[in-house]
Amino acid sequence: NFDIWVMRPDGSGRRRVTTHAAPDYFAAWAPDAARIVFTSDRGAGEDLFVIDADGTDERQLTTDPGPDWAPAWSPDGARIAFAGNARGNLEVEVVNVDGSGRAQLTDHPARDYEPAWSPDGSRIAFTSERDGNANVYVMNADGSGVAQLTDDPANDFRPAWSPDGTAIAFESTRDPAVFDRDVYVMTADGSDERRLRSGDVNARDVDWQPTVDLTLVARRSGRFVVASVTNRSAAAALRVRVTFTFRGGRRVRELGSIANGATRSVRFALRRRTTVLASGWQIDPRPADNRRVVPARR
Repeated sequence: NFDIWVMRPDGSGRRRVTTHAAPDYFAAWAPDAARIVFTSDRGAGEDLFVIDADGTDERQLTTDPGPDWAPAWSPDGARIAFAGNARGNLEVEVVNVDGSGRAQLTDHPARDYEPAWSPDGSRIAFTSERDGNANVYVMNADGSGVAQLTDDPANDFRPAWSPDGTAIAFESTRDPAVFDRDVYVMTADGSDERRLRSGDVNARDVDWQPTVDLTLVARRSGRFVVASVTNRSAAAALRVRVTFTFRGGRRVRELGSIANGATRSVRFALRRRTTVLASGWQIDPRPADNRRVVPARR
């Protein structure tokens, strides 16, 4: 049976979030990493549910006889786009996180699905079969201004925006040497398509590593130096570490994850007044992808 699980980026700390006799799948994190939206077959149909990341406060968002698939949070965390089948055909829809304000964005006899929000929340890329096969399209967040981005006899699926909104990655079956799908990228207007990989290994579920923008401020409070790290990016910083360097030694403090827009602080005690350099890092499982915060002296 499928349930929702979470773990750290290095594979450790696995934890089960849902426990139900019906299958749960298509999970997607909220931008603040506090909630998870998913599809479940526990009711009359495959509906959307939201649950806190610790497995509490589970709520049902949709109630349809048909499936609601592939949910995607808006960057501001206020809405969820998904592929809904309430009217007998897959269309891209949106709903508020409390289940209100459901609206259908696409209306076409062919299937529209796999919505993906642009980082600024103004546009939604999606997969559509309205040209006879699967291609990537884009529209404004209100459903207007639909434009086709890819046009290939093969099938193009699962668009994924780059963190800066300038490019879109997608999966494609256009290479006959590949068993199923491979990864391509293009600019956000559909130009400059190129294949990212070579070889005959199947590739699915393409995504980008989030860009993390952390700001560190250090201040003195009595005999303590207090370092505060603010995450100013759209994605959660998964593991943040602050290092205090001073004459005669250094100390490391773990801050853990920091949601987007949130601030976490840590303090270090000194017996005598001295200059301290506080520096912060996001620790990534791949060392080359670590992000350093500009150091602050106090």
